[in-house]
Amino acid sequence: MNKQRRKDIDQVISELMSIDILNIQDSIQMIIDEETEAHEMLPENMQESERADTMQEAIDSLEQAEHSANEIEMAITDCFDLLEQAKGEL
Repeated sequence: MNKQRRKDIDQVISELMSIDILNIQDSIQMIIDEETEAHEMLPENMQESERADTMQEAIDSLEQAEHSANEIEMAITDCFDLLEQAKGEL
């Protein structure tokens, strides 16, 4: 691999490293925690309400988003490793 392509790979690696997936994961988890707490704090007479159902749906969606963020983290790590391998540095 020539010097220019290694430089191009380094640029891609730099761009991958600029993705703050850990902050994204932490932010999603914080929102999940807050929404879960709010759901749990609903008065008993509202536990079976449409509002409670909507809150639970939001929690479920957030948990799916968190799972997707975890998959993204693994994919970024794999991509990084493969790019390093392509450069011949692993």
